Amino acid sequence: MSTHAEGLGAGVARLDIMTEMGMMAGGMKHPLLSVSGEQRGHAAHLHVSGEIDLATAPVLEGWLDTAERNGNRAIVVDLEHVTFIDASGLRAFLHAAQRASLAGRTLELTNAPAVVRRVLQLTGCTHLLAADPLAQSPYERKPAPLAAQTIVARPSIQ
Repeated sequence: MSTHAEGLGAGVARLDIMTEMGMMAGGMKHPLLSVSGEQRGHAAHLHVSGEIDLATAPVLEGWLDTAERNGNRAIVVDLEHVTFIDASGLRAFLHAAQRASLAGRTLELTNAPAVVRRVLQLTGCTHLLAADPLAQSPYERKPAPLAAQTIVARPSIQ
């Protein structure tokens, strides 16, 4: 697997993960994951497209770590163009949400396509979705049994 990184301007960068065999007839490459980011005030906005799996989750984790280290109060992850997510991707988001909660930050997943929402629903992790019209309100969710309940605190941003 090889990586390609390029700058996209002030505060924006992009990293594509390519497979060594990712060439089609005509020489077109198929990226597995593309992440770009931009700073908006005290919030980092990450735009993710492609597949989030065992091979690409470490790249996503690197972007989340960088956004955290830069002192952002919020990290917003746009998942509109994600085509696949497995347990490795879910783990990356859950760990980032836990670190955010402990540090007084928020992590918000937005524009989640059906494939991502389905994984979050099946695993009881829809609390990671923010401002998603298809996400169930926290007031509508039935609480899990106390032993299995996860509590995520989201501090207010002032």
